[in-house]
Amino acid sequence: MNNDIIYWQISEPQFNQEEAWPANEFPYARLHYMKESGCLVTSLAVMLRLYGVEKEADPKKFNPWILCQKLKEIKAFSSNGDLEIESIRNLYPVCFLGSIDYSQNKLAECLSNGEMCLVKVNGVHDIYHFVLAIRVGADDVEIYDSAWNYPRLSCFKHIYQIYHFCRL
Repeated sequence: MNNDIIYWQISEPQFNQEEAWPANEFPYARLHYMKESGCLVTSLAVMLRLYGVEKEADPKKFNPWILCQKLKEIKAFSSNGDLEIESIRNLYPVCFLGSIDYSQNKLAECLSNGEMCLVKVNGVHDIYHFVLAIRVGADDVEIYDSAWNYPRLSCFKHIYQIYHFCRL
């Protein structure tokens, strides 16, 4: 893992100067700004850097906004702004293995197998939130949270699924 990474936040002004998912391109999207629904893209950006898949260390050349733009170029978002997550494979040597119901044991197994894992948890606006699993401890999971900076998975009321990835 790469220890020299940036933990970006979806509320950062640099990612909210303009709409990430403009209404003219995404007519069915309810939310348009990174600060509203950019947790999945931001968690993916941190995951790619943390695991050394994305080697660009200069945040002016790679950050969640730039990843979002790259994903839009390959038409990875539906008309409602949802990311077709398996399309990450078209940009990086990473394969989305699917989602599985959450259990701490399953997450520990995925991480011990060298997989990269995002966890789907409760969010706001009746949408889900995504965090990056860093490490499973004896009684909790250390995470990276792009919205509220929660350090542990137990900070969330509901934990739904593990989205796991492997390198190609």
